[in-house]
Amino acid sequence: MEGQKFQDLILKQLKVLTDGQSQMQGNISSMQNDILELRQGQSSMQADISELRQGQSSMQGDISELRQGQSSMQGNISELRQIVVRMENNLTTKITALFDAREAQQEVNERIITSLEKLEKKVDFLEMETARLKRIK
Repeated sequence: MEGQKFQDLILKQLKVLTDGQSQMQGNISSMQNDILELRQGQSSMQADISELRQGQSSMQGDISELRQGQSSMQGNISELRQIVVRMENNLTTKITALFDAREAQQEVNERIITSLEKLEKKVDFLEMETARLKRIK
């Protein structure tokens, strides 16, 4: 029986080895599925990263356009400031000239009024003289 026990022992060991190998194959299959899922996830992440890079590139282009627009606006603002300064200088000169002309016109008006007053006095005097001479005749 010793041979039978030995044979039973070997058969048990083979069964254990066979069961272990089956479990290992199941584990290997599960690991292969996990690796496949990881690769798919990695591929998906790479696609997402590619999209992010494209978005970033688009944003950089937009930012560049904004900077150009801002630079253009700053140039326009500078031109407008120069125009405003020129207009202010011109208006100041014209307002000063108008004020001076007004003062000169006031002086002329005052002289005319003074002359009219003198003429009125002379006319009054001449009327009185004429009336006196008519009474005397």
